Amino acid sequence: MDHMRTMAIPDMPIEEDQAKVKIFSSAVSLILSEIHANIKKKLIQSIKDTLNNGELTAVLVLNTNITITIQLCRHVAWLRSLIHMGAVKINEDFWDNVDVKLVQMHLLFKGNLAILNNVSKLQAELNVDNH
Repeated sequence: MDHMRTMAIPDMPIEEDQAKVKIFSSAVSLILSEIHANIKKKLIQSIKDTLNNGELTAVLVLNTNITITIQLCRHVAWLRSLIHMGAVKINEDFWDNVDVKLVQMHLLFKGNLAILNNVSKLQAELNVDNH
């Protein structure tokens, strides 16, 4: 909520109005849950439909103001590779499992950003070429 206030999001409830803050927080949480569910569904469907990484990234940002960048494609490729390789289970703990994998990768490559960048590039290339 504090971050949203610093971004000057309109119609934010004031901190003192706890009832409105609770309603607002619940609404934001619901929207984010729906976005997560939609992303997960599209990741899974992309493997079934044999979309490549670029096509999947385009599907994920459709009807948004998000610009497709190499970095975004790398992130999408990494998420997709977790599913494709069976590194995370597709269940209600999916996003928690993704977070665990992200921490593991961070710890594995800590201090060596060049290796991490090469791994991300390789994953993106593999996902583009091999669906």
